Amino acid sequence: MNIAVHTADRSGYAEVFVTSTAVAAAEADDVFAAIATALATCGAEPFAERVYGGLPVRERLLDARRRQFAAHDLDTEGPVSFIDGSPLGGGDFAGVQVEGVRSVQGPAVRTVPGGRLWQGPTFRMLHLFGVTGSPSDPVTVQAQQMFAAAAAAARAHGFDYRQSVRTRIYLARLLDWYGEFNRVRSGAYRAYDFAFPASTGIQGRAGDAECTMDVLLLDGVRCDPIDRTARQGPARAYGSSFSRGMQITHEGGVTVHVSGTASIDPAGRSLHPDDPAAQFAETLLDIGAVLEQAGMSLTDIRQATLFCKDERAYAACQQVRRLLGVPAFPTVAVHADVCRPELLVEMEAIACR
Repeated sequence: MNIAVHTADRSGYAEVFVTSTAVAAAEADDVFAAIATALATCGAEPFAERVYGGLPVRERLLDARRRQFAAHDLDTEGPVSFIDGSPLGGGDFAGVQVEGVRSVQGPAVRTVPGGRLWQGPTFRMLHLFGVTGSPSDPVTVQAQQMFAAAAAAARAHGFDYRQSVRTRIYLARLLDWYGEFNRVRSGAYRAYDFAFPASTGIQGRAGDAECTMDVLLLDGVRCDPIDRTARQGPARAYGSSFSRGMQITHEGGVTVHVSGTASIDPAGRSLHPDDPAAQFAETLLDIGAVLEQAGMSLTDIRQATLFCKDERAYAACQQVRRLLGVPAFPTVAVHADVCRPELLVEMEAIACR
């Protein structure tokens, strides 16, 4: 079990990023005790939580979270994103990512129906968790319902879906219908005149639904989409409605949410088929290009998720990190299909300065 804590101080508050990696559910109490201790020591409240583990151990992991959070006087009833993400290297528990908030004015985060609301000094942030459609409906109908439900939830809390800046979308059978999903998403977004949010679309199951989405919405904060870089063109050019990243300018600093990024060239073609090491090196360069536009680099990453198609790809990623001396930013590694059959590696990240 490993834990990493990073704090980004802003004007009147701080963003706190806690990442813990694990292998087995037997470590759950230790993992959540360490996370709860880190949050309590920082005086931070959880705003977003992602737990990656096997569905058979879901309740065991969440029970451990409740016990350890209660022992440290942290909110035990707030929503959690549990993603069926088996760790690479074996086991049934990959790790946990928490985005927390520490406010100089005291508690700033409250649980609301479907999510958590952070009331900042001059802004609001809403994180919606586990938005789905009806599991009994066809997959494309579920996707349509999911986007409609997210828009309705945003309105219920005084937001507009146009204020969404980051989505994480998990498709249980990603490769079976990703093209259809993209068409549904593009159709849903035609109703809005807005910059596409940063996004990750990856294999994952959060329940019975074929697709599940988490959404971050901001009100009163400057957000600038990073649509293209020196290394990649806009994703919309090949039918994917998302930005490469989203730059959020706080009072006192900048946070960048980097979309799920894979080895794709400026024309939208997949690079280095069947070469996971080259794909991961390409992915790191592409993420670096996103961060460069915000005046950052890989050293500013505070939290990352690495998705690998198989153990061979994961071993190649580890070798690349070692040989190139890639900064040791906190990373949860998860077994998952990527959006194209020939792509073996994808990574998302959050960076701060």
